[in-house]
Amino acid sequence: MVTSKNRISRRTVRSAVCFVACLGLNAVSSLAATAVSFSPATLISSDNDISTVGTLVYAYNWNGTDATVNGVTFKGTRNTTTVGSDLSFPSPGPGCDFPPDFCAGGTTLSAAYQHLLGGAAYEDYEGDWWRLQLKGLVVGHSYHVQMWSMLSYYDQASTRISDSSGNSVTLKKDNTNDYGGRGQFTIGTFTANATTLTLTLTGIGPFIPDKGALLNAMQLRDITNVGVVAKSKNVTAVNNFGKGMIYDIQGRRIGVSVNGGLPHNGPAGILLLKSGASAEKVVTQGAIR
Repeated sequence: MVTSKNRISRRTVRSAVCFVACLGLNAVSSLAATAVSFSPATLISSDNDISTVGTLVYAYNWNGTDATVNGVTFKGTRNTTTVGSDLSFPSPGPGCDFPPDFCAGGTTLSAAYQHLLGGAAYEDYEGDWWRLQLKGLVVGHSYHVQMWSMLSYYDQASTRISDSSGNSVTLKKDNTNDYGGRGQFTIGTFTANATTLTLTLTGIGPFIPDKGALLNAMQLRDITNVGVVAKSKNVTAVNNFGKGMIYDIQGRRIGVSVNGGLPHNGPAGILLLKSGASAEKVVTQGAIR
């Protein structure tokens, strides 16, 4: 015989199960968006712009043929639908062009860097936007995604790059607003919550042609095993570490490790150490204040 008490008990159990299930769905939903921390927009200046921190996953330029800059090979493509198993362009997608004047302002850059910036995936008009999806991510791994935007003639426009969490950075395509200027790049840092990451690129500027979102090149680097040294204004010597470069969290070189140590009164922020081609974890042995 089923009593009223039993019916209430079963209803309570069903409610509890539903509550737990809903919590689970919410937890999954909260993991769906991977937040990206973008570095400030940085003016294109030399081959050293290209980050070599961590391990290269893939790199592409939209000028059609390969370019190797600062030891990193960017595969050439003009595809704005899918790029192998690495990239895709969810609708709406961009077009692709490669006129010589894209890189007029880069004539003092190396020939390889000029080639890297000599083509682009882009849209023509202000407000035109499109998406780029990074594929092949490993959940739990940390990454750098570096992206360039440059159109080197009279161009007052910018490209805004944003993630689905509301984080963004705006890259100016021509720092002089005149023929011969240079664009900017950024490095986004994130830890993957899924095997893909979708970024949205939006054109910002006067509503005339060539003011849409534009991307010349990109690279993805796995920084999971890069050693974090310190979060401190003052960093004293680190024992038993060979000579090597010191990088900040955005991949810019900020110094050299000599005789196994870091410089006193090092830069504020997170420091990364790199020895040769591989990043190494460091045992501070109480050296960091």
